[in-house]
Amino acid sequence: QALFWLGCRWAVSDRTTLEASVGEDAIRSVSPDVTFAFGLRHRW
Repeated sequence: QALFWLGCRWAVSDRTTLEASVGEDAIRSVSPDVTFAFGLRHRW
């Protein structure tokens, strides 16, 4: 899970604070797999 969290932090590192906040909420509200996939697609 450590790598998962690092990936999420890295995915939102290039975004604004607002987008990062939305990402944080998403991480808490959906399953890890879905959040991880969303993070990868959102970064691209």
